[in-house]
Amino acid sequence: MEAVFTILCPFVTILKRMENKIMVEVAVVAPLDRTFYYTVPEEFSSRAISGMKVTLPFGKRTVTGYIVGFPDAQALAKDGSALKLKDIKDIPDPEPAFTPEILEFYRWIADYYISPLGEVIKTALPPSKGKVKKERFAAFIQSTEPPLPMTPKEEKVFSFIRERGRVSFKELNSEFNRPSDIIKRLSQKGVIAASEEEVSRNSIETEFRPSRRPDLTEPQMAAFSMITEAMNEGKFSPFLLHGVTGSGKTEVYLRVIEEALNMGKGAIVLVPEISLTPQLLNRFRSRFGDKVAALHSALSDGERCDEWRRIKRGEARIVVGARSAIFAPMKDPGVIVVDEEHDSSYKQEDVPRYNARDLALVRGKAVKGIVILGSATPSMESYYNAKISKFKYISLPVRVEERPMPQMIVVDMKDVGKKQIFSRQMTDCLEESIKGKNQALLFLNRRGFSTFMICSDCGYTFKCPNCSISLIYHQGEGVLKCHYCDYSQKAFPICPSCKGGTVGLLGLGTEKVEEEAKKAFPDANVARMDRDTMSRKGSHERILKRLEDGDLDILIGTQMVTKGHDYPGITTVGVISAETSLNLPDFRAAERTFQLITQVAGRAGRGNAPGKVIIQTFNPDHYSIKAASNHDMEYFYGEEAGFRKELGYPPFSRLINIRLRGNSEMKTAAAAKSLEKIGTDAVRGCKGMVILGPSQAPIYKIRGKYRWNMLFKGKDTGKLHSLVRNMLSRVIGSSDFRGVDVQVDVDPLNML
Repeated sequence: MEAVFTILCPFVTILKRMENKIMVEVAVVAPLDRTFYYTVPEEFSSRAISGMKVTLPFGKRTVTGYIVGFPDAQALAKDGSALKLKDIKDIPDPEPAFTPEILEFYRWIADYYISPLGEVIKTALPPSKGKVKKERFAAFIQSTEPPLPMTPKEEKVFSFIRERGRVSFKELNSEFNRPSDIIKRLSQKGVIAASEEEVSRNSIETEFRPSRRPDLTEPQMAAFSMITEAMNEGKFSPFLLHGVTGSGKTEVYLRVIEEALNMGKGAIVLVPEISLTPQLLNRFRSRFGDKVAALHSALSDGERCDEWRRIKRGEARIVVGARSAIFAPMKDPGVIVVDEEHDSSYKQEDVPRYNARDLALVRGKAVKGIVILGSATPSMESYYNAKISKFKYISLPVRVEERPMPQMIVVDMKDVGKKQIFSRQMTDCLEESIKGKNQALLFLNRRGFSTFMICSDCGYTFKCPNCSISLIYHQGEGVLKCHYCDYSQKAFPICPSCKGGTVGLLGLGTEKVEEEAKKAFPDANVARMDRDTMSRKGSHERILKRLEDGDLDILIGTQMVTKGHDYPGITTVGVISAETSLNLPDFRAAERTFQLITQVAGRAGRGNAPGKVIIQTFNPDHYSIKAASNHDMEYFYGEEAGFRKELGYPPFSRLINIRLRGNSEMKTAAAAKSLEKIGTDAVRGCKGMVILGPSQAPIYKIRGKYRWNMLFKGKDTGKLHSLVRNMLSRVIGSSDFRGVDVQVDVDPLNML
């Protein structure tokens, strides 16, 4: 009996110590792939619920975390863990940051993308710096009592407020000189009520007016009926809406969302680029008014938090935004739309490296909702899923109002010459467009003036000191820039190596195309749309407004001009160096080329005038360019699928990339050697698993860090994840990887 008492005594002591304290599981906002346990002081016990933000001691620091669960006190007491638990310091917010339902979504993301739960939560929530904006108001009080005597000044202010019913202090300050004391006296007399209230910042700057619903085409009506039928069943239903450019996919989204609102549900609409958001917001607000909220990175912290609160309170029932909008705190998103679902912008390159398109499917399944993936050029993965009936396939094969697809002209530049930017066919079409008072779009997926400077005497090229890449010449600023780390230096007319004066420019960028277009068409209004010209807030809206108003004859741009813009004035599209993306060392190069050409071609002929597209290329026989010029997705898919299947690439397998990054070339290379040994041991006996590498990344050095890739391929997702987790457990804490950053990218898109 005494022995039993001796064994139980510490256990009872621990439980007594814990009886007045709640124990919580906390996800700490730190790059650590585990959660931690803490105790809650009695003063905070009533607010210690799942989803609450907490501050807590973590080593010698105070950090932020979130309550994600409640451990079994007896289990912790048995192994003595409870003795080591520390108290949380504070619960600063009055309500939880997230619900238990969306916490399950966060857990799925952390597990699938092999990312710390705390980092996932931090990414999902709006920035903590976004403070609530409050304003003071004065309101007239209706009273049966005769008002107390007023001074002339009080009478004047009182009359102003009474006429309007309710006035902000901001307006009163602009109307009267120092009215605060007067309002205080009027409040004491019981005729005015002063209050401080939360107000929303105006994050949506686009103007809108109510619009009529256009009649649906036959294919649109069939698509709408098919989707709403599935919605009425109340089951998770994923759709691939494959519609040619100009076929009216957005109108289908609007009609389906209208049905969802009628059923008391909400909607999330994802777009790939911020530049698309204003035009799409305008269409949605024209149909749904103030029920629409915007969420994207161009908003200030305060604007983002305001929109977040509107959604959380149920004031906004439709969310439109870029990839982070998938985390919107909507209770019942009955419809989730991913527009231009093929776009690589949906993939986040930082931890957690999620793909918003895939998260839309996961969240849609959790809420038994409808998910619509829309595109004129579906990704190979989505098209394959439609082929095997994992997704329901809907086709919109014709443009609205039976407008014809643009005429496609492929120009073999081998017959034109390397130095000529515009072929004769391109020049003729541009002249025809300008004379006809129409608009033209020129696409080149490379910004800057020239891709590199070279000395013709000794062959010296100007390279970035931080990245293994050539510097791009920007003529407007007279500098050489790195497009990866933003390093820049003045352009030298003299070679720093041999001191020769024969430094020349090679390659082509949008800045050079703009210069040549202005020379060739001096009377035309020409503008450029790329990252260099679109850096300021509102830049996209301003240039697209010029296009909409007919103030531009020729717009030149990178891939941001290819995405979803609908301007009926554009009749001519020119694709310069169509094979640029084909030359990238990436198995998706052909897919991206087909998508870019098809998407930019789709900007032509969306109005009453027919469209014409000139594709300039040195590789006219490549199947991606042939397929794009014939508007033939099926042909492209057949060719590309054969290549992918033979080599075991997605959609016929899954990929996980482990990337090593380090400041020391020698240490990073040694870590890669150790990773190879660990990987070889781990894959032994794992049937169907293949390791490629480790090998130097195609761009070996970026921002001063040397980079190695190790790619894992397999058809079984579970086994692939287990293999990588097993490897990581051996990597973490190993001295071989000290000073080297180990990154895991599940379903990678950027292999460079």
